[in-house]
Amino acid sequence: MPSRFLLRPRWTCLGKGRIDENVVVLIEGERIADVLRDPSGIDAPVIDLPGHLVLPGLINIHTHAGPGPIARGIAEDLPMATGGAFYTALTKLWKIAYTERFRNELRAIVRWDVYGMLRTGTTTIVNQSSVDLEGFLSAVDELGARTYTCLTLPLSIEHRLGYIKDGVAARDDVSGIDDQDAELKLHETFFARYDGSASGRIRMMLAPASAHTVPPSVLRQVRQMANELHCPISTHLCQAPNELNETQAKYGKTPVGVLLEAGLLGPDLLCAHATYVAEEDIPVLRDSGTFVGHCASRKSKEAVISPFQRFVDAGVPVALGTDSFQCDLVEEMKDAAVLGKIAVRTLDRPSATQVLEAATSVGARYLSRSDLGHIQPGATADLIAVNLTRVHNSPVIEPLRSAVYYSYGSDVDFVTIGGKILVQDGRSTTLDEVTLANQARAACERIWEEAERQGAIPRSPLDKD
Repeated sequence: MPSRFLLRPRWTCLGKGRIDENVVVLIEGERIADVLRDPSGIDAPVIDLPGHLVLPGLINIHTHAGPGPIARGIAEDLPMATGGAFYTALTKLWKIAYTERFRNELRAIVRWDVYGMLRTGTTTIVNQSSVDLEGFLSAVDELGARTYTCLTLPLSIEHRLGYIKDGVAARDDVSGIDDQDAELKLHETFFARYDGSASGRIRMMLAPASAHTVPPSVLRQVRQMANELHCPISTHLCQAPNELNETQAKYGKTPVGVLLEAGLLGPDLLCAHATYVAEEDIPVLRDSGTFVGHCASRKSKEAVISPFQRFVDAGVPVALGTDSFQCDLVEEMKDAAVLGKIAVRTLDRPSATQVLEAATSVGARYLSRSDLGHIQPGATADLIAVNLTRVHNSPVIEPLRSAVYYSYGSDVDFVTIGGKILVQDGRSTTLDEVTLANQARAACERIWEEAERQGAIPRSPLDKD
């Protein structure tokens, strides 16, 4: 694999929606050495990408690798209340998958999920694991991805997600302050062991689950630890109405108010979803520099549209994530743009340029990575190429709109992370995709078999039709 090569696509996105035609990108080692029109005189192999648009590698700002493939297609048609937390019906299934008995199966599924993100254009994965962080890190190291990651606090998924009881969503505080204090200390061990490993591709962060599941005293400790370790923080904010009810009952505050009082807000904090943030709390997020992680497709399954343009117009930076279930950030851009237009009832916002920036440069800003999210000399060579010659996305007059509105992650034919080519001609350069898929399928089937035995797979009345 060459350490110095030229990319020659039809189009290259150079930021702010600017598309240049017939420029060449010179990559040397881990960096972009130059972007030029005339490569004559440069002694380096050329990778031709005719009909392709080269973009910065996508940054999946909020995801949970592993649980998605286990649960895809199970809860989508359940008769839950509009806005009801989509995941509560899946807690029992995931608890089975997370047991030591199925550790090898979970690792096979996590590898498949990480590969799915990489294969569809994500080069940086901001991941929160519920269990077996080592398994996720092993997959990232093996597959060549870039990540910011940690275990979610608290570790108990019943405490974080709740469950279905007599057809109604419920949640109990089963993880106390002492439990969470002890779990938080684990993060220091993970930092010492893994931060900066895999040639710097693995970085650690902190992830308190939410304002209603993590006590203010623990949130304050998270802030102190993040300041000491100089790492980003990620949390869930206002993703379901019950969160607002709980913080009001416990603390007499909105979730944003709880985070503000705990000192957690700031430019190193990303709040995933923010679906039900009160209007008066939006300036609080803006003034603190806090980021919002927008996960359009996941929330749409709850029959709601999370705000995108409302935050952007207010000056709150918005980045894109897939959350669970979906691994395709190209499709997520389309969902963010189309559903976002419905939310504000305008045709021109959010635009293709806005959602691309949300999937690249905005996420890079949150991570304090000035070397990611753009194509220019000196930047890290995390790049992807979208094939715009397919029947569903061609002919092309506006390449960026064709990529956002008419393309999918499966149209990503080329991926390089840190100058290492991981996908070329639509195929992995490092592993056998069929073998990986078969391992994940077999692993899921073993978990599903046990879940069926325990009655842990919910059924929709529609399944009987």
